[in-house]
Amino acid sequence: LFNRAISGAYPTGSTFKMITSSAALASGLLDANSTRYCGGVFDLNGYIFNDDRSGGHGSLSITQAITESCDVFFYQVGNELGIDRIDKYAKAYGIGQRTGIDLPGETKGTLPSPAWKQRVYKDQWYAGDTISVSIGQGYLEVSPIQLLRVVSAVANGGTLYKPQLVNEVRDPHGRVLATFPPVVQGTVPVSEADLALVRRGMLGAIESDYGTAHNVYIPGFHYAGKTGTAENVPTVDNPSGRNHAWFVCFAPYDHPQIAVVVFMEQSGGFGAVNAAPVAQAIVTSYFHIRTGGPNGNGVRD
Repeated sequence: LFNRAISGAYPTGSTFKMITSSAALASGLLDANSTRYCGGVFDLNGYIFNDDRSGGHGSLSITQAITESCDVFFYQVGNELGIDRIDKYAKAYGIGQRTGIDLPGETKGTLPSPAWKQRVYKDQWYAGDTISVSIGQGYLEVSPIQLLRVVSAVANGGTLYKPQLVNEVRDPHGRVLATFPPVVQGTVPVSEADLALVRRGMLGAIESDYGTAHNVYIPGFHYAGKTGTAENVPTVDNPSGRNHAWFVCFAPYDHPQIAVVVFMEQSGGFGAVNAAPVAQAIVTSYFHIRTGGPNGNGVRD
């Protein structure tokens, strides 16, 4: 069997905007008051890249851009950052590296760069490649466990932990034979203030009327998330090029206890529609919340 959680590598879609945002804030390109304007299209030297909202999102701050998942905002920011800075922060989050989870068959995925493209494709890197990576498309390939470590680091203030399956081993009498404490692998070079802006944008994705994941809002319970819909090129196994659907979240918002990644390979739908309700079900089950479904009343039990 193929363990997609650790062995599969896929474009992340807009969930990668957590990393692009981190890079823009930590490098000083953006701050809480910075804005970029989205008119619905981004013109890159005559090549047109469209936003999913044809009329555009208007002027947005970084938190609003995360909340509404504005592609044109991140096209602009990615183009201004350049691939070297994007790669620097993606690598700091562990993209392109194995997490070290105690299971066999983990993939590194692909963190593309000009040198990588020259080595693999014998071709130069283009500005269009950069802006594709900035929204989680192009040559980028990430495993679900890598993305889980990213959202965990965003939630906890920037610490990367080694994923582990076992907390402790006990004998038949309940005596503890071995323990496996958390293993810190590194710290993301992004300030707590900047990570707070990313988290606020993710909170808005669920709680704002304009949020891409407002359909999984739970009144009375605050959690934060990010949608992703990754486009695919047609292949033999996927002749129609069906989308991958992603949703990542952490809960509760103020004092996170869990992080969740839902990935639906070739689902053909959007992250908000296909993947987010599954994450909502996980959150409501874990915290014993009764809900009537998306936008239903959330009640602890």
